[in-house]
Formats: sequence, C-alpha cells, structure tokens
Amino acid sequence: MKMKHKLLLLASVFFMSFFTGCGIPTIFYVTTSITNITPVPDDTIQFSIAFQDPHNNLDMITPGTGPSLFLGYIVTDQPSLSSTSTLISEFNKKYRRSPNGIHIDSSLQSEPILETSNDLKLFAFSGLSLDISNYHATALQPSLADNTFNITLSSPEVDLYEFKLTNAIGARYTINTTVLTRFNDTRFDLGFDAKDYLISPENPAPRYCHIFAAINVREGLFDNIYWSELRSLGSIELKQ
Repeated sequence: MKMKHKLLLLASVFFMSFFTGCGIPTIFYVTTSITNITPVPDDTIQFSIAFQDPHNNLDMITPGTGPSLFLGYIVTDQPSLSSTSTLISEFNKKYRRSPNGIHIDSSLQSEPILETSNDLKLFAFSGLSLDISNYHATALQPSLADNTFNITLSSPEVDLYEFKLTNAIGARYTINTTVLTRFNDTRFDLGFDAKDYLISPENPAPRYCHIFAAINVREGLFDNIYWSELRSLGSIELKQ
C-alpha cells in the first residue's frame, strides 16, 4: 500500500510539473463557411466566407496575419468532378488534422499539394510567387474577416488564360496574388500536360479549371494552426 501511495504521489507531481511548466495549449477554433453566390457570368466564380465565433477567437489573431485564403485547382476535360469528397477527406487528413493543422510546404512550387487514391491531383495557384504563410489573400483585421471574392477568367493572349482574384465587396483582404496562374507561374492553355491536367491526350478540348478554397489561421495568442474544410467552388471553362 505504501508503494502504491508513493507511486500516486510521484505521478501527481509529474503531471502538475508538466502542466505548470508547459502550460495547457490554447486552441483557436471557429466555424467557417465558404458559400458560392449565383447567378454570375460564366467566366466568374463569386463566393463569400463567414465565421461563426461565439467565443471571440478571432480577437486572438495577430492583426494582419489572417484569416488567410488558400486557393487550389484541378484542370480536366469535364465541367464537374464526381469525387470531390475524397479530395476533401484527404485534405482534412493531410493538412487540417483538426485541431492541430500543418502548413502547405514549399513542395507546392513543383508538385501537387495533394494526391488521392482515385488519381485526383490538387495544385496551388501561382506556386512560385506565393507567400506560403499568407497564402492568396489575408484579412486586414481579424474582426472584419467576413468577405466576398470574385475569381474571373482573363485571356491576355490567344489561347492563354489566367484568373484574377479581387475583393467583390469592400477591401477587407490584402490580395497577395492578384493574378492566379498555374503552380509553376505559367498561364493555363488548351494543351495536354500530365503534371497538372487530368486529361486524355486524345481529347483536344474543352478545358475546365476546377477551383477549391480553404481558410487558414496561423498566428496569434494560440498554439495551433487552423484550417477550415476544403470547399469546391465549381469550374470555369478556359475559353475566349
């Protein structure tokens, strides 16, 4: 009995020392919604992001560091994807890891950020010029993080395409990458590329860019990296 009592005392001292020395982690968590807005022109995707924050967690973010918007894409010859749920699930496993997410690392400059068992490959827009920690857009004030964005197709040259990201209402976010190009900073085209195009070489056209979004929070009076779920925003056909 004395030995058991001694072991219990030692265990109590250990856990008290652990929590006193290391502290209990502060976890940032909000409920994030990413919602498509319709109708819009065929060459545009408009979507809003909103936060449910009953415990004022947004006040914990260091001003100017988030929430941040991440945008990814898949190019196919079909207007819709049949298995986005697999992609979303794999994103949750690899990056979200709720509540302790991880950042998308520098591999986005040369490789897909995500590959699934059914051969879907998600790439980040504008990989080489992208500031990873801020992603594609960053809120100026965490307390004003609700916002609406436009992604619009542009064709600066014949058969070469890019997308423009803008604040649709107000200017609550700094747009870090106004021109959205392929992961290697080249424009989209109508050709075949095995690296980031999920297309049969025999299929000459059309081409659809499927766009995905997620929200990241990384810096402030908390200890975790937060990701919302990945959300499919739909597709835009690459055409003049």
